[in-house]
Amino acid sequence: MHSDNKGWILEKIAKRLMENLEKLGKSVEIVSEPTGHTDVVFWLYFGHSGIIQHGSSSEFQFRSALVTHVDDALKLKKVRELDKAGIDLVFMSKSHSEHISEMVRRDQIFFHVLPGTDLVHLIKPMKVGIFSKVFIDGRKNENWLIKLVEVTDPSQFEFIIVGKGWNKIVSKLRRLGSKVSLFDDIENPYPEYADFPELYNSLDLFIYLGFDEGSMGALDAFVLGTNLLVSRQGFHMEFELDDSQLFSDYAEFEERFTQQLNRYVIQQRHRQEWSWENFSKSLLDHWELEAFNRTEPRIASQSSYLHSSAHRHEIDLKVRLIFVWRAGWRFLKIRVVNWIKRTFVKHRY
Repeated sequence: MHSDNKGWILEKIAKRLMENLEKLGKSVEIVSEPTGHTDVVFWLYFGHSGIIQHGSSSEFQFRSALVTHVDDALKLKKVRELDKAGIDLVFMSKSHSEHISEMVRRDQIFFHVLPGTDLVHLIKPMKVGIFSKVFIDGRKNENWLIKLVEVTDPSQFEFIIVGKGWNKIVSKLRRLGSKVSLFDDIENPYPEYADFPELYNSLDLFIYLGFDEGSMGALDAFVLGTNLLVSRQGFHMEFELDDSQLFSDYAEFEERFTQQLNRYVIQQRHRQEWSWENFSKSLLDHWELEAFNRTEPRIASQSSYLHSSAHRHEIDLKVRLIFVWRAGWRFLKIRVVNWIKRTFVKHRY
């Protein structure tokens, strides 16, 4: 690994790719220069000056490079050179791959794979907050939570409850599989009011079930910009909320809550797609497909091959990857910037 890239995002990409490909049974090395026989060489930066030179070696069966920012004419020229030399170029978005493919007048769109993030593992169930004391007469409609949990998947959300009198309800919720954090000065200390903003900001949804003028907790949540689902009455009406954030009875509350939950779950599933596991698996599938296509010309198209499980073959290719990069920024900085401005004054490329 070249010292100039220590700590850069390219180093993280290389390490995460290596970790996940090894989990898939592949042998992986991170080096500064490709050496020895290997099935796949993957350059972490397409600006490396030795890609084409190393690419001509018979020791490397498949040559691939990651393309990040193509934001000037010299980088575009580099893409053309690598493509012409038969280097497999991997982009990090569909939009970028389509745009650059058009710029270099390529018949087929370059392959792209979405990057991953370490934070994807921090994704949690929807946090639902309730800041309210409950009374013996049930005026806060707290039993609605029991009915709600019985008809939903409690693993998809958790309750943060601040207030006294919740012991019996919380016990029932937990028996039904709900995760509940209770701040009632018994199970957990009641938070200081100064700590409320941080607590509100940690919520995905604040709910208030009572119909007794309005909730000061709901007012705080509204002022702090917390997502709300509250009763259609009192000063809640002055919040000027969307109708989907208000309810008049239990049936409407359940409907509105389910809509909020489904929307949250869909968003979370999409966020979870941005993992290093998916990034690595997509790259491996691509490399195996390309290697298969180069040895099996009868495969008509990449698209039909990818999407037809009936024609999917197990690839015997034993991929051993070498990630290679050098100080690519040096390669770019020595170019004549004035020439770029003069020649491409009307276009970026």
